[in-house]
Amino acid sequence: MTTIPENPTDIEHELVEQLGQLARRFVADLQAQGRLVETGGAQVLKRLQEQDQTQHSLREADKDADVAQRSLRGADKVADEAQHSLRVADKDADVAQRSLRVADKVADEVQRSLRGAVKDADEAQRGLRGADKDADVAQRSLRVADKVADVAQHSLRGADKDADEAQHSLREADEGACDIIEFAPSPKPPTPTPQAHTPRTHTPHPPLTVPQPAGAPTVEHTPTINPATSTQDPSTADQAQARAATTAARLQAENIHRLEVMQITSDHERVIIRIRALSLSDWEYWLAAIGAPLDAPTHRAPGAQIAAGQIDGIDVHLTAHEVPRLLDEAAQNAEDPFHLAGRIYDLARGQIDRHGQTWLHHGQRQNDDVPLLTLYGTSGPLYPLTSIIMANGPLTSGPARTPTPRPTTTQPQDTQ
Repeated sequence: MTTIPENPTDIEHELVEQLGQLARRFVADLQAQGRLVETGGAQVLKRLQEQDQTQHSLREADKDADVAQRSLRGADKVADEAQHSLRVADKDADVAQRSLRVADKVADEVQRSLRGAVKDADEAQRGLRGADKDADVAQRSLRVADKVADVAQHSLRGADKDADEAQHSLREADEGACDIIEFAPSPKPPTPTPQAHTPRTHTPHPPLTVPQPAGAPTVEHTPTINPATSTQDPSTADQAQARAATTAARLQAENIHRLEVMQITSDHERVIIRIRALSLSDWEYWLAAIGAPLDAPTHRAPGAQIAAGQIDGIDVHLTAHEVPRLLDEAAQNAEDPFHLAGRIYDLARGQIDRHGQTWLHHGQRQNDDVPLLTLYGTSGPLYPLTSIIMANGPLTSGPARTPTPRPTTTQPQDTQ
């Protein structure tokens, strides 16, 4: 408990002393802290404070600069990434542009293809309509063809009856005469003795094969009729029938593709062939196929031409329908026709033999009306057509020839 002095002056002195002590301690503390300055020190202190604040601001600024630097570096990275992204985007844009151009081209191609498909579809529609019309025409043609075929079948049946009757008549004639027809071999033509003629200075080479000239007897394949002998041995007859059947089967196999063939069969010891000729070439083919001599006569029956030949010793009888009509048409179309052995020769044209030589007719004939011909490029001699056919045949007609001077030869005399 503080005692109160009785004298106020003492109290003042005590307070002064205490305040003095407090002030001294405070000053001592300030001095100890270095915070006590002399006169003018306040300005210095202010400058120090300002410097301290400046240093602090600089440190803060450095920190901000570091942050800014880091931010700039991050921004640079972001910018680099943005630049990279922009370059990638540019590349993607280029690719997209190229893709768009390719897509445009593809779209153009698709458009053209579509237009072409539409045109093709239109053409197909028109083709279908045309095909429908063609089918209708074909159907009508088929109906007409069926009618024509029916008529043709009827005609064929009538022709078959005629041919059967003709074959029956031939068999009856053969059986009634009891003859065996054989073709005598042609004797070798004698050495040609040409008639007198005025030779030219330059005579072409002679033909490869010289036929029999006019003035010599004309050799023909004339059927010789031998009288019937005793009854044939049955075994020999069986062999002959077997050979005829074999020959018929071979002819069928070799000519299965020919449209004109109607029938190929064996009849006892001979072969029977029936055709419906579409042209004279069919007729000439079968004349050669059956071995008919080039000068052997053929016979005309109602609606058919009949010929005989031999294959490997087997008698062959050929009946060719439509050939008489074809021969008549060929004679009408020829300028100077001559009928011989079932063939039509146009004497107004050159006749080409199998060696390629051309023979010309100048209007001369033998007394038996056989035409006389000369080799092209020569002035003679004259050769009968039959001799040329047998020596160098068969003959084919050449192109129409220009008139040439007739050879200066005399008319051959009758050799009979």
